[in-house]
Amino acid sequence: MKQLIYLSLISSLCMIGFGCTQTDGDNKVEALKAQYTKLVEAGKSGEAETQVVLDSLAAAYEREAPSQADSTSQAEYYFLAAEIYETTSRKITKALNLYDKILIEYPNSERAPAALFHKGFLNNQIKNYEAAKAAYELFIEKYPESDLVDDAEYEIKYMGLSDEELFEIIRKNADSLKVGDTLQ
Repeated sequence: MKQLIYLSLISSLCMIGFGCTQTDGDNKVEALKAQYTKLVEAGKSGEAETQVVLDSLAAAYEREAPSQADSTSQAEYYFLAAEIYETTSRKITKALNLYDKILIEYPNSERAPAALFHKGFLNNQIKNYEAAKAAYELFIEKYPESDLVDDAEYEIKYMGLSDEELFEIIRKNADSLKVGDTLQ
């Protein structure tokens, strides 16, 4: 289900964001998305065959990004590849490299804030806390109006704690929390 929603998001972004003419590479991306959709519809979303298609789709986005007509589309292709590497392939280094590419080559793109936040998140996941904190702090500084600022602040505050430690904090605060409150 998660992958079907994810594919729908990819398809929507591509249809909305890219008004350029189709190239052979774009046709390959579309063919891979169609192949992935068929696999999900056939109930094969968690199988190795599906992962191969997703890896191919990420590689196609990454390969085709430079051939896109404008920098917005290029940044979008790199971002979509990074998201696939991050969420389904768990190829964290590849995802981090693409998020860095977006931040360096497309710093004013609409995807730059999300790329920076993801950079913090992934570094936190791999326990590179210094890099995670730096990314989150830069995110808060550069995008103070973002809806993700609270999330970045939360990640900084509880960075490095185990699930058990977080659960204990939640348990201790549970009595004082009301419906709708958040952990601070």
